[in-house]
Amino acid sequence: MMWYSSWKHHLSLFFFENDQAIAVTVTSEWYQDMIRNFLVPEMEDQRLENMWFQQDGATVHTARSTIQLLNDIFPRRLISPTLQDAMKNALKRAESCIANRGRRLADIIFQS
Repeated sequence: MMWYSSWKHHLSLFFFENDQAIAVTVTSEWYQDMIRNFLVPEMEDQRLENMWFQQDGATVHTARSTIQLLNDIFPRRLISPTLQDAMKNALKRAESCIANRGRRLADIIFQS
């Protein structure tokens, strides 16, 4: 898996490899270790504050433990498909409540 970052006109490309320099499938544990042990120190070295973090919907990105870690590091500055889907569902439920004039919903709407 490849990881790409961009901040302050600095572009970086990272590959996840094992001890034999062979590309490997990334687990959420590896991804979180990279965030803790590389990204956070880099941000601190470059004095980056209030930075936003965006990622796609890869499984390692949307693991609960990954989302929790990223929310701790980037409070209210995380863009992730999981959060976007949750907001869409909440908005859909609110619209249904309004359409039903506050009466209870006939069914609960959950989508992934």
